[in-house]
Amino acid sequence: MVGRVVITFLAAVLFTWGHELITDVKRERAVIVEIKYADGMPFSYEKYEVYYSGKPDIPFVTGRTDRYGRVIFIPDKAGQWVVKAFSEDGHGVVKKIKVDDGGAYSGGEKGGFDRIFKLAVGIAVIMGFFGIIGIIWRKR
Repeated sequence: MVGRVVITFLAAVLFTWGHELITDVKRERAVIVEIKYADGMPFSYEKYEVYYSGKPDIPFVTGRTDRYGRVIFIPDKAGQWVVKAFSEDGHGVVKKIKVDDGGAYSGGEKGGFDRIFKLAVGIAVIMGFFGIIGIIWRKR
């Protein structure tokens, strides 16, 4: 009787070990990509995927941005990394980040120049369109 109780107790302990999770809190060099809409609102709780350039078909990590629109990941090797974030309504961004052997990374530009460039191209296209219409109108 006592033997059965001991065996049952040991079996219960061994089976619960399979469900145990061990945690370890570490401080490492993470890459943080902060994503915001044009009006400054954070790209909160939206889906993202991170890829290593050597394996463009297999995501390194997937998840959702945090409250502040941040994607946080710890690259395991140097090279080109690609962060893709997208929302249900069609907004999205693809950001390339280069990580060197020391863990330093580049590619964290805010994109202000890109926004100004797009605005300038848009204005040029509109002016060109109305310029062509003006030339056609003048010939009549």
